[in-house]
Amino acid sequence: MDRRFFYRLGASQLERTICSDAGEVGLQSVIGIKMGTEPEQFAHSRYIIAWGSNIHGNNVHLWPFIEEARRKGAKLVVIDPYRTRTAKLADWYLPINPGTDAALALGMMHVIIGENLFDGDYVSRYTVGFEELKARAEQYPPERVAQWTGISAEDIRKLAREYATVRPSVIRVNYGIQRSDGGGMAMRAVTMLPCLIGSWKEVGGGLQLSTSGAFGFNTDALRMPELMNKALGRPARMVNMVQLGTALNTMTRPPIKALFVYNSNPAAVCPNHNEVVRGLMRDDLFTVVHEQFFTDTTDYADIVLPATTFFEHKDLVGAYGHYFLQVSEQAIEPLGECRSNVEVFRGLAERMGFEEECFRESVDGMIEEALDSGNPRLEGITRERLEREHWVRLELGGSAAKAAGESGAEIAALTRCAVQKQSAGPISELGQGSVSSGEMVGAGRGPSTSQNDPLRESLCFAQDDNSEILSAYGAAKAAGGGVSDIAALKRRATQKQSAGPVGELGHGSVSGGEMVGAGRGPSTSQNDPLRESLCFAQDDNLEIVAAAQDDNLEVVGGAGGKCEVAAFLPFAEGNFSTASGKAEFYSEGLKALGLDPVVAFTPPGESRNGAGSKSGFPLELLARKPDNHLNSSFANVPSVRAMEPGMGELEMHPRDAEARGVRNGDQVRAFNSRGEIVLRARVNGSVAPGVVAARLDWARFGPGGRNINVLTSEKLTDMGNAATFYSVCVEVEPFRA
Repeated sequence: MDRRFFYRLGASQLERTICSDAGEVGLQSVIGIKMGTEPEQFAHSRYIIAWGSNIHGNNVHLWPFIEEARRKGAKLVVIDPYRTRTAKLADWYLPINPGTDAALALGMMHVIIGENLFDGDYVSRYTVGFEELKARAEQYPPERVAQWTGISAEDIRKLAREYATVRPSVIRVNYGIQRSDGGGMAMRAVTMLPCLIGSWKEVGGGLQLSTSGAFGFNTDALRMPELMNKALGRPARMVNMVQLGTALNTMTRPPIKALFVYNSNPAAVCPNHNEVVRGLMRDDLFTVVHEQFFTDTTDYADIVLPATTFFEHKDLVGAYGHYFLQVSEQAIEPLGECRSNVEVFRGLAERMGFEEECFRESVDGMIEEALDSGNPRLEGITRERLEREHWVRLELGGSAAKAAGESGAEIAALTRCAVQKQSAGPISELGQGSVSSGEMVGAGRGPSTSQNDPLRESLCFAQDDNSEILSAYGAAKAAGGGVSDIAALKRRATQKQSAGPVGELGHGSVSGGEMVGAGRGPSTSQNDPLRESLCFAQDDNLEIVAAAQDDNLEVVGGAGGKCEVAAFLPFAEGNFSTASGKAEFYSEGLKALGLDPVVAFTPPGESRNGAGSKSGFPLELLARKPDNHLNSSFANVPSVRAMEPGMGELEMHPRDAEARGVRNGDQVRAFNSRGEIVLRARVNGSVAPGVVAARLDWARFGPGGRNINVLTSEKLTDMGNAATFYSVCVEVEPFRA
């Protein structure tokens, strides 16, 4: 409703690229769409790289799957310029100089290609531009890359070799690497790695930055950009939020005379804070803020409108870290005079006399429009279904039973029915999506004694009495090689519930667990004999005797009691959403924009490798987000602030502190040409020499009403016009009042 209103009004459009666009454009320049590895599949990975990703701090729904993989022997590598909570828990932590991620990825590709560790078949069938990439990677030997990144040549070679050979290997890359001058190119370089080694083919392989492209809502129907033509006869001009300070103070023809703020706190989150505040203080600027709390931005508002929380309105909720769609139902009536975004903009449209029917559309109607997009991944997902089931997995491949069909493919269904999560305790209410600790049982113990015998591979448990399973196998095979008598299989494949360990389940030995059988109790679906045979729940334990021949399926919960789904491998056979249909190591689209069509590393302007060391501001600043805040949200909640004792601190390496006469706990002045801020020195090992770090906070809680964004710049990234929060140089000195 907000876009409809502003389009119809003819207001300037907001370019909403401050958060993630550089990384997303870089990702799409290789694979064409914002999609990647499912979180659940990380449990099957053997080598996990967290690249600029503080998973333990701000991607908590992924962390249990990583821990599950590590219990089975996986290695976690963290690449980050800051020693995050995740880095402290890693098997191997590699501190990297800010803004040099593209160089590291190119150094890895130099080793992978030079030592013939890439997947030649995958590259030849599903990528374009390999020869150009090979030539470019030759220019980035580890010795040269080490000078930029601060990571030794030996470690670069080790990382490349392990990543390419310990399989499945997966990369969880986050938006930290794209908040520098070359952020888009950095993301492009990292995205090339799984395409080069072919890890998209494997459950537990690939890469995840964002999954949001899978949802494919009908955004044009929601936003109705054609309304601009009615107001202006043309598209309205664009104002980038990253450059709000400049826009408020210097934009003319016409100048900005009114500002409506909602879902944001620009006086805290926008770079170049001093210029933003100067613009907000203009006497001739009319500012309206629609908010839940009194924030830094409401301090400059002419009118503050009370906003609802998610408890007080209904919403359709997509995601960028998983593949489940949800409806968030309204739980209570709006308090006081609070209104949702929809109701505020609907009311404004009515008062302004906008007669278009779209301004009277209900929330339910808009949800239905969003789902009516033609996106096959939304097929069968309706508002009514979401209201009934609360959350629904996108249509990414279907269940194993359905994939196998109802005829002679029952063996395939069995061999691909369910990759069980081998956690460390009983499985509690898996059908409802809740998984507690304990051993999860399953079959599919690896290669069969007969490579041409998938049913045997499906059914054999490594237990000291396999006779019942083998007899069921014999009956099925005698019936002609298919599981033609599911009821007989169900009866004869009932397992003994012994208390001994289940050996060699899945990929290795599972100790201390109980073996649980199948075929006990009524099925959740009377018309689904395969499910009746394989999936049961008794005493809140899901009991499955199912197969995972090649780990191509996984178990998920669901309100409908679902137990098995096909693992989603979006690019196992190519199918990239690029112009060529392949992963693009060479991009004609980038060439047309005047960018390097392959990949390259250019040091950020404000960095030790750029002009920073010569400008009088030799230290690289990381303007970090607190682990327990959501950008600036929750910074005003006392209980949450208590979880962030480092607010108001500047973290320094002992070498840099000593060189400046700074001791732990001293008040220091951090400054550059844009501004200055007084912070408390924290001299520890969280950053490498030449790097300092501070947390984003509301300005009202900082000395002099300032926050760390007084030091950040409005410079845009190479792709996507996003913010360069991590390409900032400063100097630090003891504060003298």
